[in-house]
Amino acid sequence: MTAVHELGDPRVRYVYEPRRGASVGRNRGLAEVATALVAFTDDDTEPDSGWATRIAGAFAADPGLACVSGPVLAARLSTAEELVADTALAWNKGFERRRFSLDDPPADSAIFPFSPGLFGIGANLAVRTEVARAAGGFDEALGPGSPTHGGEDCEFLVRLVLGGHVLGYEPSAWVWHHHRPSPDAARPDAGLRGRPRRLPDEGRARPAGPGGRGQAPPGGRRAAAADRRAREQRGRGLPAGANRARIRGLAAGPWAYLRARRAARRAGGRVPPLAPPAPPPAPIVVAG
Repeated sequence: MTAVHELGDPRVRYVYEPRRGASVGRNRGLAEVATALVAFTDDDTEPDSGWATRIAGAFAADPGLACVSGPVLAARLSTAEELVADTALAWNKGFERRRFSLDDPPADSAIFPFSPGLFGIGANLAVRTEVARAAGGFDEALGPGSPTHGGEDCEFLVRLVLGGHVLGYEPSAWVWHHHRPSPDAARPDAGLRGRPRRLPDEGRARPAGPGGRGQAPPGGRRAAAADRRAREQRGRGLPAGANRARIRGLAAGPWAYLRARRAARRAGGRVPPLAPPAPPPAPIVVAG
């Protein structure tokens, strides 16, 4: 709040939300904004100076898009813990512009649209405000600050696709993520309870070489270099027992989610139905 006051910009407003959780905060933001677009990032990220402009440009260039995500790059990879965190998270989806919809399933995902590693993550996400509101916002039983610890962005994006919306990936709209440079960042069970954060390299778009379709935009050499360093290190130094921890997290996830749903409802929070509403019955035509 102090930083907002020091900024002295009337366009910047601080809103206090007493309830805990990333999904709770995002839903509060959705309720407060008066703009056609709303963008989300996290408190440990650093948006590029052109981030907002490039997101707005992606929506303007493709009016059919309901949601846009972009790369999340490591701000630094100077410690072993940061390298391990970048390996486990794999948040950068490459530098190729993409569209995702039920009408045009991507060839590189056999389980589309249930592809948590394909669309992007909540640390770099923008959506048309009315679309997000109509979809019910984020599931407050998921995400950091809830018993499930994560998965709210994956669930939200899959729900948008299942609702018939088109998602976009804009490679020029990146943010820098500050991985925790401490041993806690490499815990094999961190953030794995609840829905899986990603499938190993499933649907990962690789950046193209110089002059290729997926080449980073001008001024993006730092982004491309960060991605190259991360890919060179990926798979090295994962903590012992990481796979076992993933399996334990997946086994515990459904029960943690049900508990979190009950807790969210008791607190007056927002959770989507467990099953989509049934389509209306087809009209009966009787030939005369």
